[in-house]
Amino acid sequence: MWQLFGMDKKRVWLGAIACLWAGTLLAACNLAGYECYDNADCKTEQVCAQGWCKTPDQTVPTRREPPVSRSECTNGDQRSCSTDAATKTPKGICQAGQQTCKDGAWGSCEGEVLPATETCNQKDDDCDGSVDEDLDCGCEPKATKPCYTGASGTEDKGICKAGQQTCNSKREWGSCEGEVLPKTETCDNTDEDCDGQVDNVGGQALRRSCYTGPQSTGGQGRCAAGSQVCTNGVWGSCQGETLPQPEQCDNKIDDDCDGTVDEDCEKPTTCMPNALAGYLNDPFTTMVKQVAWTADQSRFVGVSDQSLLVWTYPNLQFERGILASQNISSMTLSPDSQYVAVAFDSNYVVEVFALQTGKKVATLKGHVQRISSLLFTPDSKTLITASSIDRDIVLWEMPSGKKLNSFNPYKSDSAFMYEFMKLDETGTYLFGLFKTQPKVYVWNLKTKKLKTVINSGCTRGFVGLGVRKDKLLLLCGLLTPQKEMAIEHWDWKNNTKSKSVTFQSTTSHDAMFSPDGSLVALFGLYSTETVLLDVDTGAKVASFSTMGSSRWNAVGLGFRDDNKEVFTSGSDQKLYLWDVNTQQSKPVALPTFQRHTGQMLSMVVSPKGTYAATSSYSKTVKLWKLSGQSNKPGTFVRDFTLDVGTSRALAFNAKETLLAAAGNDYVVKVWDVATGKLVHSFKKHSGQITHLVFHPDGKRLYSGSDGEKAVIEWSLDKDTFNRYIAHQNTLGSVDVHPSGKYLAVGREGAVDIYDLAQNKVTHTLNTSSKWVYAVQFLKDQKHLVVGHGTYDVWDWQAKTKLRTFGTYRDYVVRIPISLDESTIASFNSTGATLFDVKSGKSIGSLSNIEVYPYKIVAVAMGMKGNDLFTIANQGNIKTWACPVP
Repeated sequence: MWQLFGMDKKRVWLGAIACLWAGTLLAACNLAGYECYDNADCKTEQVCAQGWCKTPDQTVPTRREPPVSRSECTNGDQRSCSTDAATKTPKGICQAGQQTCKDGAWGSCEGEVLPATETCNQKDDDCDGSVDEDLDCGCEPKATKPCYTGASGTEDKGICKAGQQTCNSKREWGSCEGEVLPKTETCDNTDEDCDGQVDNVGGQALRRSCYTGPQSTGGQGRCAAGSQVCTNGVWGSCQGETLPQPEQCDNKIDDDCDGTVDEDCEKPTTCMPNALAGYLNDPFTTMVKQVAWTADQSRFVGVSDQSLLVWTYPNLQFERGILASQNISSMTLSPDSQYVAVAFDSNYVVEVFALQTGKKVATLKGHVQRISSLLFTPDSKTLITASSIDRDIVLWEMPSGKKLNSFNPYKSDSAFMYEFMKLDETGTYLFGLFKTQPKVYVWNLKTKKLKTVINSGCTRGFVGLGVRKDKLLLLCGLLTPQKEMAIEHWDWKNNTKSKSVTFQSTTSHDAMFSPDGSLVALFGLYSTETVLLDVDTGAKVASFSTMGSSRWNAVGLGFRDDNKEVFTSGSDQKLYLWDVNTQQSKPVALPTFQRHTGQMLSMVVSPKGTYAATSSYSKTVKLWKLSGQSNKPGTFVRDFTLDVGTSRALAFNAKETLLAAAGNDYVVKVWDVATGKLVHSFKKHSGQITHLVFHPDGKRLYSGSDGEKAVIEWSLDKDTFNRYIAHQNTLGSVDVHPSGKYLAVGREGAVDIYDLAQNKVTHTLNTSSKWVYAVQFLKDQKHLVVGHGTYDVWDWQAKTKLRTFGTYRDYVVRIPISLDESTIASFNSTGATLFDVKSGKSIGSLSNIEVYPYKIVAVAMGMKGNDLFTIANQGNIKTWACPVP
């Protein structure tokens, strides 16, 4: 009840006491006249005056004494407080505060929230009962509406469409999401600029500039861009462009668009690689043409093309190969078993090697014509060499190679010395036998004077020469079978013939007397056996089958000094050691070399110059890793085997991951280069496959057959036959245009250019020859090289032949052009010539590098014009470098 009137008990009793003290019961005593401190202690209609509550019309007594001291409140009490009318009855953000009693008095009003200026925050900031009144506060959060910011008239055309905006928490519209605006028109059969027309700009069909030549040539010299028109979402061909052409001398135009006018017109910059740098394959072969024993019987040495093969004896273990500079024609061993000297088919020098190390110790230069014979003196200190053409005899100091003396005892004679030269036991007298004349010259090496001339009377030609103490042994007979032969015994000191033993022989091509002169061996052409005859009686002592049927089978022979054993070798590339008494043999273990065993056919270099592949008749394709260095050309990687032989057809794909080859069974095989795994095998041809080429996309392979006159397209991704591109009309030489759009097919008298998409001929280049053996597009895409005995460079689009250069005698299926297309090579059986592709001028020639029976069957080139490979039929792959200045 007391709280009803806003007063507490203490104050009421104080008020009652005050009324009695005044002696008058005032009106204030019925809730008026109570003691107060301020208006808050009184009722609403009262005021506090002189410490008493009163209405305005009341009077209150004046205190005669000060009021009794008292506290306003009890410590810790709290009460609501407001300093503003808006906080007494709170609205919006407004709220009353609170006072706390401390030390008997009320503290300040804390926590009161007063009215503020209205802002856009969804609150009643001024506490008037309205929210955000009279303000523009934007959108409603999370509200959405459609939007489009593109140009007028483009919405809902082509690819264009509207998006959507969303109101954020700040009552602001966000970005336009999901709208599709106009873009630059592209050739894809779509209206991307939203003008209502497909592949069209400004009412015109879409058109762009184009240039298909090498990027660096665009805008250079004569080269200019063309244009393409978009039709049905596809760019048409580049029309009106001008591409690089081989530089034409003296026209003051940059034809090849390399920034230089008429360069290389005086002299091609590529050097001529005519210095032998090394071998891609192992230079040694296993066809032994000559065999000789060392005097100490510790070794025997075989001649194999350009190398010497050394075995140890009696264990018959291969020891080493020694590489000479040329194909070896003859070989002799020093009597002290330390050195071997060799002469060559096409060189006028002699090379001497140490047998123990294989190191070359001397090169003897003194003759001006081919050296036909050489031998050591018995003390091994002197080497004697003779030439059958210049008729000089030269004496050399060993092992220094110093020239001691030379003389020509035949100046007054028209005869020519052949391969037969012998010394007597003392090394004082030298015997020279002429093959086509019945004469033997004997002269004293110490005095350089002729002692005597033995006139044999042999009219059929000499086959062999032997020496036995004071006896000179001459084998007289023709180089054809079924002829009578004779062994003549001469006392050379007295120039008298003591005996002549005749016999019939069917094995007469080469002959060799045993070291002691007691036996003679007959072997060689038209023979499959080697026969040993007793020199004194002509009786057959032994015969050895050379275990083959080749007419060239018996090619080499070597006696051991005691005549107990004889080596024979043949074109079957086997070497046999025969026991003369038992006539039994065992094959000598020949070394294994990384080279083809059959006749070589072809070589191709991969597009980036990383690999090379070679083929032969041995049913093997060999893969080589190239180094790019002519002195260390490459290493063998692995063999790929064909079922039936192999052809010249080899090809790598552009990424160098696949290798294709075709065999004589008309099957195309494709291997994975990295793993050697066979990944494809195609068979549909019925004739010999001569050409293979991959499409630039790597998904197609083309094979050409001149046997059936057909070109087939194979699908690599589907692993199947795809289609005939040309049938019953071609030779089979093929190449794919760098763009992948065209296929060049060589045929009789012409080259047809096929559009692969339309499968029809768009251009025909008429050649002057009967057959086109090879075709190759150049990387500039405009020029085509045609090989048909010469090389023709064509502007195939204009059907214009620009130049002709080079000749080659042998059949080729791949034009030997360097990978940078700066140089092209022509060749014949013994050499090669290089030409600058741009000018057609000769750079230089490489001649007489192979001699009969060996010949060049193919040449190949690496990355640059000075990377040259020559491939000989017997298996050598030589690399050539430019000579050091």
